[in-house]
Amino acid sequence: MVLQAALTGKIASELMRETLMLAWSTVAFERGAASILFGMTPAVGSIIAELGPQDVERIAARHSRYLQPRWVDFPAFWGKLLSAARDGDEEALHEIHLHGMQLIGSEHLPLLDGRFV
Repeated sequence: MVLQAALTGKIASELMRETLMLAWSTVAFERGAASILFGMTPAVGSIIAELGPQDVERIAARHSRYLQPRWVDFPAFWGKLLSAARDGDEEALHEIHLHGMQLIGSEHLPLLDGRFV
């Protein structure tokens, strides 16, 4: 996959470091938002909350080869997002944003235990 090849080396390490720092600060500010934005469980949020800047650096340096985008098995989503962003197509960006929100929501449906909210 082309996307997978792009997430290697220095690029992957920098992206992982920045993403972990964003996750860390989001967890510190609002764990519920971190759960939705990063797809993390409360247990993962607790682990990330305990990290320090040196831990983030170490994790990014050692484990960036495992970095992959959310919904890696759905390349059409990423292709549409990249095309809309490249073309500056506001309507397409809005549509793909809504699609992303639907995908995130569908990940949390099993947590509702069959109840309507």
